[in-house]
Amino acid sequence: MPAPKGNQYAKGHGRPKGSKDPNTLKRERLQAYIIRRFIAEKKPIIDALIAKAKAKDVQAICVLLDRALGRPVTNLKSEGPIELAPLTIQIDQKNDD
Repeated sequence: MPAPKGNQYAKGHGRPKGSKDPNTLKRERLQAYIIRRFIAEKKPIIDALIAKAKAKDVQAICVLLDRALGRPVTNLKSEGPIELAPLTIQIDQKNDD
């Protein structure tokens, strides 16, 4: 099989500088669509998640805490037991209606 003639990586070949891959564009459109839908219907979604957390669904509790307080950055390591003060969370309800 003969070698290709010319430099295939020469200027003018390939996607123009600064343009995005078609798959990246599709993913960005899908993300924008999901965000718009979530914003439009956030109240019932959040209410359902809170209901699951109140029913002691550990995964729902973790999701709520991660979103409200942020995910832990590092794991703490200790030589022995650690005494922690009780955690109090105050939630002020707002009506978005």
